[in-house]
Amino acid sequence: MQSDKEVNMVDIMRLGVADQRDEIIFGEVFNRKKYGGGLRRFDDLTLEQIDKLEELGVLDMEEAQNYSPNTGEIIDFLREHKTDGWYVHGYCISPERSDFRITFEGVGKKTPPSKDELIDFTNMFRGADEFNVDKEGMYCWYD
Repeated sequence: MQSDKEVNMVDIMRLGVADQRDEIIFGEVFNRKKYGGGLRRFDDLTLEQIDKLEELGVLDMEEAQNYSPNTGEIIDFLREHKTDGWYVHGYCISPERSDFRITFEGVGKKTPPSKDELIDFTNMFRGADEFNVDKEGMYCWYD
């Protein structure tokens, strides 16, 4: 059984990690007021930010939103397609909850895709609940 002192140390460590995580994602330290229901959404996470989160050790590579590819597979996809405009959207769970984590809900591209990117994106994400591709960009979302 953990003592109160040990539990408080875990809480302090988790908050420290959350501060670093939120600084990378949102540009500010953890602020519970911005976590409605213990959750905060992000819309434009870049591969550079993802690399920093991976270095921090806060990404579970096996985490998946329902039937989506898992975090590791999404990161691999982004690393294989290193052109501008790619982003990930999803949410963070507050460090105050027992299920403290980052979840990727989908991927998008804000710039016109190449033919190969369009094919690869379709092959990887066509099972998404929302799936849009056109000459201006691409987007998928898993509910």
